[in-house]
Amino acid sequence: MEDISPTFTVPTALSDLEDEPYNLLPYPNDFDEDADDMSRAAAFDDLINEIFISNQKFSKNHSCLTSVSLTYSLSPSTPFGLTGPSSTRIQSLYTLVRKQGSLSAKSRGRLIQAIVEAVEIAAEQVEREVSNRDKNAPQAMVPAHFYDYFGLHLYFLFSSMSSLESSYKLNSLASSGTSKSKKSTKEGTSTSDSDDSNTIDNASQAMAMKCMSLAASVMCTHSSKFWKLGVSDEEYVSIPTRISYQVLESVSRPRHMKSFALDVIATTIKGGGNVSTVVAALMDLMHSFEHASDLVAEMCKGIKDTSVMEEMLRDISQVKCDGTKASITSTKNVSGFLPAIAKRRPEVLRKYVSLCVGLLEREPYQLRSNVVVALGIIAGAKNEEEEEEGMEKEGKEEDDEKDDGEDKEEEEERKEESTSLAHNAKTTSSLLDVLTLRAHDTSSFTRTAVLKSWGSLISAGNLPLDRVHPVTVMAIDRLQDKTVMVRRNAMQLLTTCLEMNPFSSTLDPSPYEGKMKELKEWFEGNELESEIKAKGVAKMQKDMEDKRDKGEETEEDIERRKAELELAIAEVEKAEQDEQEDTVENEARREERAAKMNALEFTAKALQFISCLEGANVALESLLMSKSTSDVVEALRFYVRAKQFQLPCAITGMRNALSLMWSSEKQVQQEVLKAFVDVFVGQPGTDGKKLLEDKLIAHNLIVLVGESTICEQVSIEEAISHLVRDEVIPNEVFLILWSVSAKATGPARSAAMLNIAFGASADPSLVDSTSRLKHLQEAGFGEYVEKNRDWKTARAAAVALQKIGRIQEQVEKGGAKDIIIDNLIEACKTVVRGDWINTEDDKSTNEWFAASEACMDAIFTISSTPDSHAADIIKAMAAATFKEEKAAPQLLSRFFFTAGHLALKLLLYTESITKELKKGNSSRTVHKQELADKNKRGKAKKAVAPGSSSDSDSDNNDIEAELGVAQEQEALTEKTMDDIAEKEIVGRGLLGVFGPLIVRVVANESGAYTHDLLQSCATMALAKFMSISNSFCEKQLPLLLTSLSKNKSSDTTLRANLVIALGDLAFRFPNTFEPYTAHLYSNLADPSPTVKRHSMSVLSHLILNDMIKIKGNVASVAMLIVSKDQTLSDMSKLLFNELSKRSNNPVYNLIPDVVSLLSTDAKVSRSDFKNIMSFLLSFMTKDKLSDALVDKLMKRFETAASINVKRDLALCLSLLKTTEKSVKTLNDGFKVYKDCLFDSEIFGHFAAILKKGKSFASPNLKQTLEELERKMNEENSHGMSNVNAAEKAERAKMRAAKRIKNQQERKKVLKAKKAQLEDLEEEEEEEDYIEYKPEKKDRRTVRESEGGESVEGEDNEVEEDDIFQGGDENGGALGNLGKTTEGKKINKGYGGTGGRSRKKRLGY
Repeated sequence: MEDISPTFTVPTALSDLEDEPYNLLPYPNDFDEDADDMSRAAAFDDLINEIFISNQKFSKNHSCLTSVSLTYSLSPSTPFGLTGPSSTRIQSLYTLVRKQGSLSAKSRGRLIQAIVEAVEIAAEQVEREVSNRDKNAPQAMVPAHFYDYFGLHLYFLFSSMSSLESSYKLNSLASSGTSKSKKSTKEGTSTSDSDDSNTIDNASQAMAMKCMSLAASVMCTHSSKFWKLGVSDEEYVSIPTRISYQVLESVSRPRHMKSFALDVIATTIKGGGNVSTVVAALMDLMHSFEHASDLVAEMCKGIKDTSVMEEMLRDISQVKCDGTKASITSTKNVSGFLPAIAKRRPEVLRKYVSLCVGLLEREPYQLRSNVVVALGIIAGAKNEEEEEEGMEKEGKEEDDEKDDGEDKEEEEERKEESTSLAHNAKTTSSLLDVLTLRAHDTSSFTRTAVLKSWGSLISAGNLPLDRVHPVTVMAIDRLQDKTVMVRRNAMQLLTTCLEMNPFSSTLDPSPYEGKMKELKEWFEGNELESEIKAKGVAKMQKDMEDKRDKGEETEEDIERRKAELELAIAEVEKAEQDEQEDTVENEARREERAAKMNALEFTAKALQFISCLEGANVALESLLMSKSTSDVVEALRFYVRAKQFQLPCAITGMRNALSLMWSSEKQVQQEVLKAFVDVFVGQPGTDGKKLLEDKLIAHNLIVLVGESTICEQVSIEEAISHLVRDEVIPNEVFLILWSVSAKATGPARSAAMLNIAFGASADPSLVDSTSRLKHLQEAGFGEYVEKNRDWKTARAAAVALQKIGRIQEQVEKGGAKDIIIDNLIEACKTVVRGDWINTEDDKSTNEWFAASEACMDAIFTISSTPDSHAADIIKAMAAATFKEEKAAPQLLSRFFFTAGHLALKLLLYTESITKELKKGNSSRTVHKQELADKNKRGKAKKAVAPGSSSDSDSDNNDIEAELGVAQEQEALTEKTMDDIAEKEIVGRGLLGVFGPLIVRVVANESGAYTHDLLQSCATMALAKFMSISNSFCEKQLPLLLTSLSKNKSSDTTLRANLVIALGDLAFRFPNTFEPYTAHLYSNLADPSPTVKRHSMSVLSHLILNDMIKIKGNVASVAMLIVSKDQTLSDMSKLLFNELSKRSNNPVYNLIPDVVSLLSTDAKVSRSDFKNIMSFLLSFMTKDKLSDALVDKLMKRFETAASINVKRDLALCLSLLKTTEKSVKTLNDGFKVYKDCLFDSEIFGHFAAILKKGKSFASPNLKQTLEELERKMNEENSHGMSNVNAAEKAERAKMRAAKRIKNQQERKKVLKAKKAQLEDLEEEEEEEDYIEYKPEKKDRRTVRESEGGESVEGEDNEVEEDDIFQGGDENGGALGNLGKTTEGKKINKGYGGTGGRSRKKRLGY
């Protein structure tokens, strides 16, 4: 290779190193660039070694650096003592940096190490020179060659790091996918080699970043050593910051690398760098990368100078978003700086809070959310600052007390501090007001951010007392939010308000109400003298005003009262002055009153807070029924915490929540059980890991069951049975419950017995033992129950008996247990007969029904022969009821109730016997089949004889015959049982005797059976009888429907029960009930919401089980979608939702009927129709269904009777999914709807369809859309012109009709006035007449108005406003009234002023 002595001239700008001629410079001397790869690598290593050697020489004697360029030289008298650097070193470094990609990882690391070492040596030289400089000596700048040397090495380090940073980002992208291993394999490097390379590069970058931090510190600290007047060169200073920005771009960078980068930027800012440039770079960084905001805020935390933060806040306040995805992302990223800086420097953000508040009206929502979070942090941070300032103020006051001489400056500082505190308090109050308003932001994410901010404030204890109630109200209001996320955070905020409440750990309102009463009584009994006299003055003023208004006082009285009032006011003022005197007694009184007033205000706010939480119970209960699991979970958690604070709503809410035990979601069930344990079984705050004492558990369960309804008890039973099955509730608790059921009185007795029954659902052994059954007999049916007529305890004991099954068949006959069971059955029969009942006590009678029903159920559960016991009961009750000629209504009611329920139980008993027989026959048949198969396999193993085939055939025939006999026997058994149900139970049987009596009472043709209870029991008994026999049902069904219609305005409970009974009949006898299906649908219009809900529930059950048809009656169900009753609306929506899940999607077939029925119903408003169809058409998700519906709806335009129907059809078309086929259908069938496009609403719907079609249109479809749009516009314009013309013609017609009408009215008026005038003429005929002498020269022909004859006469001299002016060309109707038919004389009144006066009187 030819030796070249390269010359490296220092460029004017460092950026020129990337351009010509530097990128064309040759390699250094002795460098063989044509060698192979191994030799080139060795040559590169040699160059690096030379640099290390040069560094060592420079570090020791500073003799290696003679000049950076051949033009530079220094004298030995310079402070650095350098003689000049070598151009070869710089050329070598430049070559290595340019060829860095060709170096191995180890060589790259050594190169960066060499550059770092050189920079550190130079920095050390600067530091040494500064420290050794004589303070009196003038400040000397670094030599020019050192300046260039330092800048070139810094730039080479930047280039190396930039190259490594690019490689790092590429590797990060590769590692996120699956291409990393493929890339490594392709490049011929193993994964371990790649990892080693990355490790070396990461270490090199960390070392270089640390060096950059050192360089930035040296340049900023000793800027006067590098630049004149300390004004730094932006190109040099920006080198460390540029690489820092690149390092901060990567989110996966190690923490120490980011720390070095932040230190570099912070040092640059502190050293007086160009703040605008730094801010612009940081803003660009934050706009581009989401994680950068937090890093920049962290950097700002260590900078005392707030100019950078202020400039960034101003830039953020001017952020604009154009709605594009990139713009939204950029705005979201940069807005993250606000909450980040608020956490670290809240005092800075508080100064510019107005800029933040202005951003709350901007888009996107991420910006508003971050602003809200920042405002919340600022509002929470103010307390810490005030505490610190308050502590400093106290310290100063203590010092001031010691130092009597107080400076004016300190007083001014104290005033400024107090002013600052007041300003901060005002700012904080304004921020809290803003947060309250933003709870109604349009974005759910922003509303969530607001709720979280409030939660943080409350958790930190930074919420003022006067804000507790407003925040609680806001949280309760947000419970109704449409977004799940907001509701979840609202419940969390409400729970936080409860947990962090400033009042007490107990929020039972009773103590607070007692305290409030006590305080009010104290104030009433300790009124100040001035207050008493002030009340007297107020009363005197009121009396004066009342008497003055009534005028009851004289002037003397008024003056006297004024004097008395002035004297009273003076006494009040004197009393107030006496109370304000600084005496010990007055001071003590003032302190006591102030303490009592504070206590009164505190108690009032506590009661307000409790009332607010109690008011939230309605919203929380609705959330328990939400489809969202998070709503349910959060509501349950609130109730758990509310129980720990003893809020009354906790027990009520938990009882309602227990209905979720039947939820299909496992998570919801688990949360309900967990909440149940936390509230009633476990110790507070232990998550059920530690249980309460057994007595407390028993007490909680008794209270829970004692205050619950029958519906709630079903859910409680399910929960308790789960806990017993999981062995959560100890057995000792049930021992306590047994003791309570035997010794307690009142509701506690029955509640304890019910809890035992609920536990027995999972563990029958809790009841099923001789001793416990005896205890049950004594506690549930013993002397106490009989004496006190405790029907609730009797019912509870009967419920407990139902948990042990048909035990009489299992016990030994004649044994102790068998005797006890017989006694229990007799006790149940006694209850059913009502032997203890007090007929005159309505409450006792009403409670008997539930106990009697439970006892009948118990008899049919535990007895082996329940039918015989049922017969005994009926006979005994019939004898007692009909022993007199006229049975009492109460007795007859109880008899009908018992007969109906026993009939139903006999049917169920018959069906259970049928199932047992079928099961037994099936078991025997299966056993015979198994034996036959076994014998067949055994015979197959033997040798087959000549006649053996016939034997095998015979065996098979025997099996088939046996199976046929079994099937025939099973069919016979089933038929027998059906005959029993159809003909025996309510037919030829004992109960059938009373069927006609029940029918007679229900019909009540004579009007003798009007007792409400009797009618209710008879009607329900009739329904139960009908559910047993088909023939009886078919005969009496009209009567039952008549009874339902008769009670439309009376008994809601009866109607609701009858609806359920009709549903049972429709399910049991669908063919019989089918003609009466419309009657069941008609109940959806019942005035009672309860009846409507029952009807909807029954119909949903029947429809989903295909027992009745919905087609034809679908409109009545669809109307409930927009019902004001949310339960009805939800039930209707659920029905259609379940129908849509079926494979054939019945909703598709129902929609045409819905459209036809609703569009012609005047009761359906436009908005309701739109809401209904929007919901139903949302199920048309498949293109095939949508296209078919479009075709069906299009055909209805031809038969539409009105424009409103066409509007509805167009609306439905616009709500359907638009497809290519549907667009073509609309285009092909354009003629069927073109005549209605003049209507703006219809045209708007079709325009919406076109808009949706354009969003996905292919070239062919686009052409179709353009053609359709053109035709639509033409028809719309043509139709509008026709409409306008028609409207114009209509208006003209109306004007003409109005004109004709006015003319007719005028004619009538003129005719009436003419008649009046003629009457007046007749009256004046008797007056004086004058001779009429016409002049010949002035004659004219006059036609008389009556006869039409012409006469000759003189012209009348009448003024122009005379009566003749108003007629036609001949004088009109009144034109000749002033002339006589004789032509001789004329009334003189018509010629002068007298005539005009008469005309005025007549109205002319």
